[in-house]
Amino acid sequence: MKKTTWAAVLVLAVILGFGLLLSACGGGEETTTTAAPTATTAGPATTAAPTTTTAAPETTTTVAGAPDTGQTFKLKMAFHVPSRASIVGAYYQPWADAVAKATNNRVTIEMYAEETLVKEADQVDAVLSGLADIASCSSDATPGRFPLADFYGLPELFPSAEVAAKVYWDILTDSAVSAEYKDFKVLGTAAIAPAQLFSNKEVKVPADMKGQRVRSGGQIEAWLIEALGATPVEISTGELATSMERGMADSCFLSYSFGLITGIKDVTKYRTETSMFYRVFAIIMNKKVWDSIPVALQDQIMSVSGQAASGTYSAANEALAAEDKGAIAGSDKGAGNPGIYVPTAAEMDLWKAAATPVWATWVKSVGGDAQAVLDKAVELTKKYAAMAPTEVTTTTAAPGTTGIFFEDLGGKKVLVTIVPDPGKKFEVSTEGPFGAKIEGFDASGKSLGALEIPDAAKGVLDYSGIAGLAKIVVTDAAHGGAKYEYMIP
Repeated sequence: MKKTTWAAVLVLAVILGFGLLLSACGGGEETTTTAAPTATTAGPATTAAPTTTTAAPETTTTVAGAPDTGQTFKLKMAFHVPSRASIVGAYYQPWADAVAKATNNRVTIEMYAEETLVKEADQVDAVLSGLADIASCSSDATPGRFPLADFYGLPELFPSAEVAAKVYWDILTDSAVSAEYKDFKVLGTAAIAPAQLFSNKEVKVPADMKGQRVRSGGQIEAWLIEALGATPVEISTGELATSMERGMADSCFLSYSFGLITGIKDVTKYRTETSMFYRVFAIIMNKKVWDSIPVALQDQIMSVSGQAASGTYSAANEALAAEDKGAIAGSDKGAGNPGIYVPTAAEMDLWKAAATPVWATWVKSVGGDAQAVLDKAVELTKKYAAMAPTEVTTTTAAPGTTGIFFEDLGGKKVLVTIVPDPGKKFEVSTEGPFGAKIEGFDASGKSLGALEIPDAAKGVLDYSGIAGLAKIVVTDAAHGGAKYEYMIP
């Protein structure tokens, strides 16, 4: 009996000792030992480099987030718009710079524009798989995947890009829509300037749309086009200019910025300022990569992200619309096209009356929480529209270190460059929304019209063919609208 008792004690001691050894090795259920998940490696814009982090030892992670071992993260961000699109210069790049600054360069973001990393329709899956760490996605690019989130495209809903971005953030993060994004970390919402009508047929009121073939960018837009008595035609953004030039569509709804950078202004004759709808993109991040980032860094990222930042950056982007409109107006004048048509108040009522029934169509089609989401969006829109809009400020760099500069090349040619931030220098072009609105004046101060610098000219303005030119005025449209003068030598 005595021998049996000591044997039992010995066995129990061995078992307890083995259990303690397992516990010391991390065998518990509440903590797991893993290497930090990967983030993106920076690389050429046409490659998809494997995701990596700086070397760090394996550490124990908990539900509180990854421990801070000083690791750094290089993240790949994918989007479909060109790098010269205003949303890149007004939102994506300044936001990426702000993230780098807030995290002391421990988190940096590499941009992959114009589908160079992944096609627009595949961006969501790319973020899920880790091919991209971040993407700026429109819900209508993946039909049926985010049905409630599609509400942003309803016509005549938002009064400004800032309001649209704020409302969309609230809806995506605090409503039934948030369930659609449960597999992602939402970092921001980016609203682009409102869609105007570019057409090869004169349009003043909705009745003028009857019988036209109009490019559609999604289901809601297709319903809108049908409500206006026209026929929707599916054409991708990248193929739009060529398709319209070939007569495959008569009209399309685009922002002034997109009208410039896609070349639509050159293959259409008429513009009607309907401000029909706003497009809003959700900036989403791979959740595993997000969870791999220490909480302190997460907090720093969100200090320059989220609702307030989304509203501010979107407001800055829309501020460029006036300059984009001016550039198109100048181009139209030179091409002999009619001026941009701005409907009267009574005519705008006709546009709204024709467009808003699409709201009910969307609610019926989506079902479920659609009406509640729309009601919440309307309520939030009224709330934010009643607030004072954000004032877009210019750069805070020291005077003389930034701005637009001129270099006389002789032969009646001048090189025009822009320095938006110290150490950054770019050739000016009038073809895209970032750069310049350029106007010539004679000695009496009379305008001689808009001057153009195509991208191919690499910033060189040849004014040899302009008689009586005495002064060139360049407006820095992308940075607050400051004007710079060049007196002809």
